[in-house]
Amino acid sequence: QLEDFRGVLSNGEWSAVIGFFDPLTLVQAERLSKIADTGRRVAAVVLPGEESLLSSHARATLIAALREVEAVTIGEPQRIKQICSGLPNVYVHEDEEAERLRTAEFSEFIRQRHKPAEVLK
Repeated sequence: QLEDFRGVLSNGEWSAVIGFFDPLTLVQAERLSKIADTGRRVAAVVLPGEESLLSSHARATLIAALREVEAVTIGEPQRIKQICSGLPNVYVHEDEEAERLRTAEFSEFIRQRHKPAEVLK
């Protein structure tokens, strides 16, 4: 599957965006849209995650539904960087720490929204 990904990326100018996308939020969708605005085609690389809210397959399916994303795969960042390193037409976007922060912010948002209601006496 990753070998097929290399074949896809060999045609045209690409931005490969590596991330957890856990879950896919408006902030992440807007980020992908801005990357697409550069004129490069967008390929998303979904990282597997042991503690993710959704499975990597579910996250990849959600990412694939975005209009700006033309290719999606699931893989480890080292392998993806190795695949892309020989392709001068591919720019890799990776920010694992920011990805983890977005997931934590989303989880905190959900926790705050679902606090138990106060019991009035």
